[in-house]
Amino acid sequence: MIRFFTILFVLSLFYSNGTCQNLPSDDLVLRPEKSMFQKTSTYQDVMFFLNALKKSSDKITIFSMGKSLEGKDIPVAILANPLITTPEAAKKSGKAVVYIQGNIHAGEVEGKESVMMLMRDILLGDK
Repeated sequence: MIRFFTILFVLSLFYSNGTCQNLPSDDLVLRPEKSMFQKTSTYQDVMFFLNALKKSSDKITIFSMGKSLEGKDIPVAILANPLITTPEAAKKSGKAVVYIQGNIHAGEVEGKESVMMLMRDILLGDK
């Protein structure tokens, strides 16, 4: 119970009224932020967000690693400065490569939302 309140308190330091502040576009505010964390992003929301993020930054590459059982593209995003467009180029760059997976099963929503917020903060925020 104490852990829950600690997490809730920490989240409250970053958000006011359930929305992000100082974003360049409403397209970069996630469904949870718009709904005071009562709803989660759909697949379409995630793809829309990734495309909006790509329009807002020249330091992101997005491609598909394959198709889901439903035939949907499984997106991969590479964040790098300078821009790196392939896993092979990342390896060649000599930079540290960090792999983050947001979720793998339906219903595992927290990772997906956290990763999108982290990507936004890295590319457009103060990270």
